[in-house]
Amino acid sequence: MEWINASEQNKEKYFKWEEIYFLGKHTISDERRAMAEQKLLARIEGQERKNKAKIITMYRFMKYAAVFVGLFVISILAYWHFDNESKSMIRFVTAEGETKQLVLSDGSKVWLNENTSLEFPKIFEDNIRELRLNGEAYFEVTSNKHQPFVVKGATMQIEVLGTKFNFKNSENCRIAEASLLEGEIRASGNANEGLITLSPGQKVELNAYTRQMKVSDTDAEVDALWHNDFVQLTNANIYDIALLLEKIYRVNIVVSPEINKTNTYSGALQKKKNIKEVLEILSHTMHFNYKINKQNIFLSVE
Repeated sequence: MEWINASEQNKEKYFKWEEIYFLGKHTISDERRAMAEQKLLARIEGQERKNKAKIITMYRFMKYAAVFVGLFVISILAYWHFDNESKSMIRFVTAEGETKQLVLSDGSKVWLNENTSLEFPKIFEDNIRELRLNGEAYFEVTSNKHQPFVVKGATMQIEVLGTKFNFKNSENCRIAEASLLEGEIRASGNANEGLITLSPGQKVELNAYTRQMKVSDTDAEVDALWHNDFVQLTNANIYDIALLLEKIYRVNIVVSPEINKTNTYSGALQKKKNIKEVLEILSHTMHFNYKINKQNIFLSVE
């Protein structure tokens, strides 16, 4: 049939062969010959219709198959794109004297202190929120019980569910430390130096050389003072404030016993460039005189 359909000459030749065949068997009339030709033509046309139907069916199949394959490829590319998007890492670095605030994809807030780098994925994975810290940072973590928040340092790591804490751990620091302001955190050494749970107002330290961990009470707001430059005080007397200023400015303060301890201060204590500016403000509120001699400061009654 393929040979017959190849050309009109082949069709005519085939008709003659058919005629010779029938004439060899018996003599046929023109009428019967015409009927035979019609039957043969009908068979040829029927076969052509079948072939066309097969071609149309195959075309439709290929068209739908192409659509399916296209959608499949698009799906794979989309998955690859978004999977790579979620796994792509972001790295922030601060220079000397620079601090920077970040908002992560889960809504958590991070403040980076100077000379600090923080690395984290653009989109957190389904089961964990993991970051790598080299330096010091303050965190306000969005609560998510099903997705722990883990900060890994050079020697220690911190795991939280939702909290505020300060974490300092760089590659060249001797003591890694974390202070907790709110919530709860779990601290552990990268070499399995125990697992310690902290409460607000506590600090954990890990010695990089002795590999020992210890917990102590701390003023966590003071530890994290660098990120917003103020501490909220409530009914703080002169001795409380003197201790606070010693920590912030690394000075020695001597308070005269004649100063009234019942005078208190409530409000935000703003960090200034030098302690003289702070003392000048407090002296008008708490009524004392001050004298500065290098790193030593003396407070007395007016």
